[in-house]
Amino acid sequence: MQKRTIGWDPSFQKMTVSNNILRGDVTMFLQLKGGGYHSCQFHTSYKTKEPVTLPQNHVVEHHIVRTDIEDKKVLLEETAVAHVNPL
Repeated sequence: MQKRTIGWDPSFQKMTVSNNILRGDVTMFLQLKGGGYHSCQFHTSYKTKEPVTLPQNHVVEHHIVRTDIEDKKVLLEETAVAHVNPL
């Protein structure tokens, strides 16, 4: 039985600085056709070639929307907004 996805739930990615590397951690949920979810855990790291001032700890609010026509090529649009973590 094949499970088809219909979109992503909005999510928040926690961003922290560790050893001059910006690291991200986010759990995202794919909505399944007919109900239910698949969870996806992403770990990201961003390292620059040249020294830069890295941002303080913050969160990134992700909103991914599927904009393709049904049963055609998959097209996604992402909106992301960063917020300073008050903690």
